[in-house]
Amino acid sequence: MIETRKAIGIEERLASMLEISVDELRDYMRGNIRAGSGRRTGVRFVRGSHSGTYIRDPEGTDMLPPGYQDPSY
Repeated sequence: MIETRKAIGIEERLASMLEISVDELRDYMRGNIRAGSGRRTGVRFVRGSHSGTYIRDPEGTDMLPPGYQDPSY
């Protein structure tokens, strides 16, 4: 686990190298990306009555959240 102070330093250095703000970097890391939202990812989220699951779909544009494994074929 990285200490908070060290994590803040890493964020600040990365943002500086990329010439963006720390908030923009955090948005990117969370997956809040506008430009790539229409691009095909090969994954689609299918909703059920009480939950949902990710499936493979060549036309899918959904992004897997952090921690999810790539769905099998």
